Amino acid sequence: MKIITAEPRFRLMIPMVAACLIGAIALGCGSKDTSAGVARLDDNNQVVAADNSSQNILQSEGSVEPLSDSSSSAENISEQTDEEVATSFAECLRGEGINVPDPELNADGTVNMMAFRQSMINDPNFNFQDPRTRQTIQKCVPLLQNASFAGQRSQEDEIELQDNLLEFAQCLRETGLDVGDPDFSEGRGGAFRSMLGDLDFDRDFVQEAMSQCSGTVFGNEGAGGRGGPPGRGGAQGGGGRPPGR
Repeated sequence: MKIITAEPRFRLMIPMVAACLIGAIALGCGSKDTSAGVARLDDNNQVVAADNSSQNILQSEGSVEPLSDSSSSAENISEQTDEEVATSFAECLRGEGINVPDPELNADGTVNMMAFRQSMINDPNFNFQDPRTRQTIQKCVPLLQNASFAGQRSQEDEIELQDNLLEFAQCLRETGLDVGDPDFSEGRGGAFRSMLGDLDFDRDFVQEAMSQCSGTVFGNEGAGGRGGPPGRGGAQGGGGRPPGR
């Protein structure tokens, strides 16, 4: 296992890298409990992660079986280290045709999910706009639910998250999408629903705008799927609003 130097740590929520780009996940997250319904990033852990609420969303999509159905399976999963959890996630992705290596460790022993995420999105088979990629994420992301980086967030994390979501909403508006600022009064799930609930995620320009703004706000700017993301002046070239949502 390769050891690399850790970068300064901060936590970010990420339905942006996967769930926001997979509309069903982003819109399904619903809980007033600010520790529920989250998929997240870490400064050096920038990849999809999910907790039990996210798992339930995926379940409702008919994509995965509940990980908690078997008490023995749940016990085995709970005993896994972060490295083992992330390695299982990598193995799941490889089994679905996405060529990613096993995760690296930072000098402090934490999993470097930034490097892992970068290797994942660099694979030509990983395309946010391809339904097969979204199905792969839906299948594999519950494996991360017991990782420590899917744990409870601090108040500073929440403030940073809110700032980033406000910036994300502004970025989407600049591409021409008609979205409002997130409403944080109903928790994380409500924030995403209030911001993204009226978008049609089947439309290419919506997916491109989501991908572009995910990169701009949360890192990896320009990773907007094959052919590149739209410019911030407009989702379909120029500054005009795309027809419909």
